[in-house]
Amino acid sequence: MPQGFKLCPEDKLLKYAGVLKKITGTALASVLSTALLSVTVMATPFDGVPDGMDAQTYELLKDNVMEWNEIEDRVRYFNPSYVMAYNMVSSYYDDLSYAYNDLNAQIDEVDNTIDECYEQQKQLIKLRTGGADVSAELSALSSGIAQAKAGRKVIKSYADSAMRTLAGKNMAVDASIGSVRATLTNLIETLFFSLRLIDINMDLLTKQQELYTSMYQTQAAKQAQGLASAAEVLSAKVQMETAEQTKAGLMDQRNTLLSTIKTQLGYSQDTELVIGSIPEPDLSYVDSATLEAGIEQAMLSNDDLTAAMRPTVRTDTKQNYTMTDQGAMDARDARVNETKGAVSAKIETLYADMQSCRSLYSAADTSKQLADKQAASAERMYSMGLTSYSDYLGQQLAALSYEAAYEQAKLNLVQSINTYKWALRGVVTLDT
Repeated sequence: MPQGFKLCPEDKLLKYAGVLKKITGTALASVLSTALLSVTVMATPFDGVPDGMDAQTYELLKDNVMEWNEIEDRVRYFNPSYVMAYNMVSSYYDDLSYAYNDLNAQIDEVDNTIDECYEQQKQLIKLRTGGADVSAELSALSSGIAQAKAGRKVIKSYADSAMRTLAGKNMAVDASIGSVRATLTNLIETLFFSLRLIDINMDLLTKQQELYTSMYQTQAAKQAQGLASAAEVLSAKVQMETAEQTKAGLMDQRNTLLSTIKTQLGYSQDTELVIGSIPEPDLSYVDSATLEAGIEQAMLSNDDLTAAMRPTVRTDTKQNYTMTDQGAMDARDARVNETKGAVSAKIETLYADMQSCRSLYSAADTSKQLADKQAASAERMYSMGLTSYSDYLGQQLAALSYEAAYEQAKLNLVQSINTYKWALRGVVTLDT
């Protein structure tokens, strides 16, 4: 290389090489994990209408009515953890891409400078020698220039290789971000199920309280006529007050749960959030689902199994080749078999749970219909004076209990279907 010639400011090359090299390390994983830990930090929601979504749908997504089918989109654009992680990852890639483009510009500038320097040095040699044979000097100069360009090609090759790695990691992180979004959606759906269970019990207590209040008033009137004892009146009063206190405790639980849902969906705490209904159970899906198909689908989508199946190679940088160690292959095969067994076992458990919930739902439906008929019969008989008030009240309370049991069985079935479907998408914790 001609004396005094410099490819590029060394500190700048080192800076960009260092930035690009980070993508092969754990910097991105650190950024992502840090972002996801801060679940209560509010992040800026998506700016503008997202691609693939019309303005009206996006406006509905931003209103205070949270429908079941909006949960995943609401997580995507408003969940504070997810939005912050997504923005940080996007910014990370933007910075690396800028560094790559800037480095390429520097390399192009170096390339042009090498050519210009070669021409200038060639002319200087000719002028200095006065037209004598300069082939030896030009050959040496050409050799130096070739060496300089070779160095430039090495840097260019490294940058290109780094960006190919970046593209691969980008796809991997997109998949990881998608997995995070799916997991968050699944968790928030679980909160919706918990909220619905509280509402079922609160509805039961409200109706029971009405009956207990009526019973208390009736017993108090009878006591005034000498037809009921003080103990009977006190018993009715205690039942009425117990129902009221239990309902108040459930309301506190509901408010706490709703506050968590608001945070996770990016709503402010003063939002009067309305939770939409949970879907009805898809009985046709349960009846047509097969365990074999479920296991096959789960195998294709499970991240743990995908990770276990990655090839294990050892690279010899001096000899420039890779080899797969037999011991590493055996260890990988053992991990794959273990993970496949765990996936199969989990799907079998969830499938059995779904089928069990299906049977319990049918049984609860039958019991509810029978209890409704008995309650209606007791009401007619009481109106005609053919049964006592206590018998009538007992049938009404029984009907309420069977109704709540039916609603809970239905909720359990919907949740078991939902859990099974998520497991087929890879959102599942394996028992290993």
